[in-house]
Amino acid sequence: MPYRHAESADHGGRDSRQELSERLKKLKEYSGLSYAEIAEKTGVSVSTLKRGVAGTNVPKLTTVVDFAGACGGTAQDEAEIRMLWRAARRAPRANGRTSMPNPQYIKDKADLSGALVKMYHWAGAPTLREMQDRASAFNVLPHSQAHRIVRGETLPCSRAQFIGYLKACEIPEEMHEAWLHVWDKVMAKGPQAQVADTMTDFVLRTNSGENGAGIAAPAIMGRRLARIWRTMTKRERRAALRAFTINLPNHYH
Repeated sequence: MPYRHAESADHGGRDSRQELSERLKKLKEYSGLSYAEIAEKTGVSVSTLKRGVAGTNVPKLTTVVDFAGACGGTAQDEAEIRMLWRAARRAPRANGRTSMPNPQYIKDKADLSGALVKMYHWAGAPTLREMQDRASAFNVLPHSQAHRIVRGETLPCSRAQFIGYLKACEIPEEMHEAWLHVWDKVMAKGPQAQVADTMTDFVLRTNSGENGAGIAAPAIMGRRLARIWRTMTKRERRAALRAFTINLPNHYH
């Protein structure tokens, strides 16, 4: 049976890096596998696995997750391993930015930008490639845009990209609604901007091949667009189309 900790895996008082190392060692011990056998299962070299388990540094998330899976770890083991990994990654990046930001304290765009930076560090500062992959929708969170967001230089360009960012930082889905409420409040816009955002969300969702949390189905989005479109002047409609072109990731231009 895989090793199970009696307490929550997200400890603040202990050395998280050492605890992660201990957890991986226990999983290996209970599996009875050698490093060579685990390497064959994961496709990760023996030397990389040994360094990851040693506790001298924090390995890649994929390395520890694949290691746990190869050792027969359960879904709960993987969830705890992920929490320990995040805690270990946060430790050297402290500077008061390692706790989960609270959406209820966000009042304006500056607050939201700071919260997204803090969210990134809470997530263990994943690589831009990891963030793009986790965002799931095709090209919804390009490297360049993610880089500017985590540096506090800009905000997501649309609601769809904001959802992608939440996914990239592994914010639990049950918290998405609260964050989307903040987004809608802070980013309150005129009708042309609402149309542009809705059209952008539709294109990104269509190309992702999935519904995605918080992104409306096409029929709902169509009704929303029609309702707003009817209230707009010709000038506002032209402005909406221009804004939509700007919103859209470069891949579609």
